[in-house]
Amino acid sequence: MKEFDKFCIKLGDDYKNNYHIICTDNEYNNGKALDLKINKQQFIQASSEQIYYYWLKNIFTSLSYDTEVNSPKDVDIYYDGEPFNLRIEVKTPIIEIIEDDYDTNLIKIKQEHRYDNIPKEQSPTYKAFHKYIENLVIDINNVSNKTGKHAKSFDIKDLKLDTFLKNANEKFLKPDNKSINILLLCLNTGSFSEYLDYIMNMDTGLFSNDPYINNTRYSNIDFIILSNCCDAHLRNDLNFNVWDATNYIHFVIPLHLTDVILKDKGNFLAKLFKDEFMYFYNNKDKIYNKLNTGDIQLQFAEFLSKRHPMFCKL
Repeated sequence: MKEFDKFCIKLGDDYKNNYHIICTDNEYNNGKALDLKINKQQFIQASSEQIYYYWLKNIFTSLSYDTEVNSPKDVDIYYDGEPFNLRIEVKTPIIEIIEDDYDTNLIKIKQEHRYDNIPKEQSPTYKAFHKYIENLVIDINNVSNKTGKHAKSFDIKDLKLDTFLKNANEKFLKPDNKSINILLLCLNTGSFSEYLDYIMNMDTGLFSNDPYINNTRYSNIDFIILSNCCDAHLRNDLNFNVWDATNYIHFVIPLHLTDVILKDKGNFLAKLFKDEFMYFYNNKDKIYNKLNTGDIQLQFAEFLSKRHPMFCKL
């Protein structure tokens, strides 16, 4: 049985019927999410590519996919035309909750982001957080017979972002004034919050004074775009067509802040994706969780509750 059919059984008729409303190219579909050989995680990746391919194809009719740019690498979504050429590489981090052996009673506890770039064996902040987290795990497990829940500590997976950036950078050529190179991260709402924190936190985020990733190594990438479109495969209570990209949250984040041409490109992408990043960025310390200014994940949670309450479940 195809992974698509398994998800249809789990999520219902709307999931299946709406797929066929949006995804109408059988040749493309069979090479992507309907491929018999792919597993759950590969299905999520292929579906993410489909969601954005079909949406953009309706806008830019000459759009193509799996097109070679920096030989022998190809990019997932490719467009040459007005007003800008688009090269989009789609990446979807592993979503553990979809696996059959996922433990719903496990409470995963981890540091939200690294607070310095010192090796963890020498880092005083890592040691302090590690001790606090381990004590918290012990406290939760001591009452697990009453709560039915148990806890375990996990390391953060922020280096995955570096891997995605490296992979995308290798697939692109250096952008000119006419082309926009984009790393599109397709996430569920929970991991959207985590990746936003990795990028935006003021301790070691990409725009901090001590970034854990040197973004100058990725000069071929103009923007990172975050999407929560993977919620499509986790819930059956969303009251919209889950295969329609316009129904999701998009944060369009420039990877480099010094290039003047990025303003024109950014304005174009902001309109195209109905970007909410600048709204969040300009208001996060004024409106959202003002008592904990700088706590990106808490601020994003309040942003969700006020602007997108339907996504607050995950």
